[in-house]
Amino acid sequence: MSTTLEQPVTPALPTTERAESPPIERTGGLFRAFWRWHFYASIIVIPVFALLAVTGLVILFKWQIDPALNPGVMTVSQPAYGAPAAASRQEAAVLAAYPGATISAVQFGGDDRATAFTIDTAEGATRNVYVNPWTAKVTGDLDPDKLPSNVATEIHGMIIFGQIAQVELFTDPVTGSANTLGSIGDRIIELAACWGIVMTLTGYYLFFKGRRGRLRRVAAGARGAVLRHRHGLVGVVTGIWILLLVGSGLPWTGLWGAKVQSVVTGSGFSLWGEDPGATSGLGDKLDAVGNTSAPAPWAEGAAPVPQSDGDMGSMPGMDHGTGQSAGGVEGRISLDTVMAVAMRDGLAGPYFVLYPSEKDGVFSVLADMWHDRSTPAYADTTLERVVHVDQYSGAVAGRYSFDEYSPVAKVVSQTIAMHEGQRFGSLNFVASALFCVTILVLCVTGPIMWWRRRPKGSLGAPRGAMPLRARPWLLVVLVALGLFMPLLGLSLIVVLAVELLLLRRRRAEHASA
Repeated sequence: MSTTLEQPVTPALPTTERAESPPIERTGGLFRAFWRWHFYASIIVIPVFALLAVTGLVILFKWQIDPALNPGVMTVSQPAYGAPAAASRQEAAVLAAYPGATISAVQFGGDDRATAFTIDTAEGATRNVYVNPWTAKVTGDLDPDKLPSNVATEIHGMIIFGQIAQVELFTDPVTGSANTLGSIGDRIIELAACWGIVMTLTGYYLFFKGRRGRLRRVAAGARGAVLRHRHGLVGVVTGIWILLLVGSGLPWTGLWGAKVQSVVTGSGFSLWGEDPGATSGLGDKLDAVGNTSAPAPWAEGAAPVPQSDGDMGSMPGMDHGTGQSAGGVEGRISLDTVMAVAMRDGLAGPYFVLYPSEKDGVFSVLADMWHDRSTPAYADTTLERVVHVDQYSGAVAGRYSFDEYSPVAKVVSQTIAMHEGQRFGSLNFVASALFCVTILVLCVTGPIMWWRRRPKGSLGAPRGAMPLRARPWLLVVLVALGLFMPLLGLSLIVVLAVELLLLRRRRAEHASA
C-alpha cells in the first residue's frame, strides 16, 4: 500500500484541508509516526513495486504475448489425427538447418505449441529454434534474450539485465560471491520487498485506526476523501497478497535468500533440498543454457547433478538403434531413448530435456511448473520431478522429486506456485493478475494524494517521530526486523539518522524563531 493520508502535513495548510483530517487527540503520536513511516516506505517501494507489477503481468500472460508477437513460429496448427514426429527426427531437422550448432536443451510443448530447441550456433550465438512437432519442419528461430517474457523475467528478478548485468564490481562481504551490476538490482528489489512489509503493516494500522474519521469525511463530501477511502480499501485487500508474495520472493534474493540457505543447509530446514553425492547444481546448468524462460524448479535447481559412467553398460532391453545420437555427439544414446527412459521411470510429459555439457554429464529430464503449462506439475507442484539419464548407457543415474524436498522447501515451492499464479487454476491466475493491477492503482493514487496535499516547496512528509521511549516494544520490533532482514536493518539506521537530524533542525529553527 502507498501513502494513506489521514492527517495534515502541516498546520499551515488551508482551513478546508485541515477540516478533512481527524482530530489529533483521537489518533495520537503513534498514528502520526506510522503515517510518516508509511510515507518513507512508499518512497522506496512505489517505483520498484510498479516495475514488478508491470513485468509480473507480462510474465503471467507470456503464453499469449510471446506467440502473438511471433506468429507462425512458436505455435502450430494441430492436425485432427496422427502422432507427433519422433524426437530424434525433430532434432535432426534443427541440426540440418543449423550446421555446426550445439543443442543444449529442448522443450516439448503441449496443445498447439512448437517444440523449442535451444542451440549455440557455429558463430556462438544462442537461439531458440522452433520445430513443428507434427511435420518435423523448422518454423523459425528467435533470440531468447529478446522475448518479452524473458526480458520481463530478468527485470522482475534483477532490474538490471543483459550483458551489463554481468559486470563484476567487488566481492560481497556477506555472501562471499562476486557482486555485479545485476546483483545491485537484486539488492534494490530485496530492499523494496523488506520495506513493503513496513508499508503494509503501517498501512493496516492507518486504515483501521483512522476509519471513523475517514468515513465522516466521505459522508461530508470533503475534498479528496473518496480517493483516500478507496485507496485504503484497495490497500487493505492487496496488503495480504503483498505479505504473501514478499514472503515467497525473499528466498530468491541474492543476500537474504543466499545467506539463510547457507545457515540452514544440513539442518533439515534447507530452503531448497539436499541430494548428496552429486557434482554440480542443476540450476547452474540451466542458467548456462541461456534460455531465461526456463529456470530451474525451486528445490531441484539447488540439487546436485550426478555423472555419467561410461562403463555402466546398457540397460536391459534398451534399444540404442532408435534415431541418431542425441545432439549429433558420437557415443551418446538418442533423444528418443532419453525420453523413453524418463517415461519408463514414470515421469509425466511434456518434458524439458537438458543436454549434458561435459563428457561425464547426464541428460536431465524435467517435468515441473516452469517449462510448459501442459505438464501436470505446472498446476500441482507436488508432481514436480527430474530424472537424470546416463548419456552413454541410458541407465537412470539419479532422480529427485517433490517428496524428497525438505519441509521448508515444500512450503516455499507451493508459495512460489501461488506467486506465479499457477497453484489453484484460473482462480489463482486471475487473482495474481488483479494483484498486479491493484499494485499499480496504489502506486498511482498514493502519489496523487501526496501531491494534492503537500505544501509548495516542501517534501510534504507527515510530521510525527516514532515514540520509541514511550513505547519500547516499537524498538524491539524494529531491532527484530532489522536483524531478520539485514538490508532493512541498514536502511532503518539511515532513516533514523535522517529523522534525528531533521528533528534537531526543527528544534533549532523553533529556538531561533
